[in-house]
Amino acid sequence: MGRRLMAAALTITLCLGLSSCSAARKDADTADAIAERYSKISAFSANVRIRADYGDRTQDYAVRYEYQAPKKSVITLLEPEEVSGIRATLNEEGGALEFDGAILDTGPLSGTGLSPVECLPALMNAWSGGYVSEYGNEKLDGTDCALLTYLISPEEISVEIRTYFEKNTLAPFRAELLSGGERVLTCSFEDVVSG
Repeated sequence: MGRRLMAAALTITLCLGLSSCSAARKDADTADAIAERYSKISAFSANVRIRADYGDRTQDYAVRYEYQAPKKSVITLLEPEEVSGIRATLNEEGGALEFDGAILDTGPLSGTGLSPVECLPALMNAWSGGYVSEYGNEKLDGTDCALLTYLISPEEISVEIRTYFEKNTLAPFRAELLSGGERVLTCSFEDVVSG
């Protein structure tokens, strides 16, 4: 009787171990599928709500984000209404702000992704092949999501990017950018189109 009980316990333990290995492999496959999809994407657009937390205050923005490969981003400010219509064009060399026909060169960007204007290009870079430190699954606002955490370290500033991708479509649902463990930016995505 003792041997049967030990054999049954060993069998159950092995099955549970294989089950968790299978789940981890499935999560890794999802992370690989996301990286492959976003590394091959030629165009992407979405309406994005961005909340910036500056510690002593928060600021909310609504933007239209349009990405064109390779690495060209156009961000059009929709809210706050007082500055609606300002457009930022970003590429590897830097960026420019445009409003009502006037264009202002912004010069080089920091590369941290911790500003509302830089966060969306930083997300695209992470999704297309950034270092994934953690992955798993989570239900967020009733939506089944794959959760991937990326680590980036431009100029010795460590930034953690957590992105919730809709399980069915692999479209981004929500992303959070953290510095020193503190959430600095939150992005919520709507009307995502990619090709």
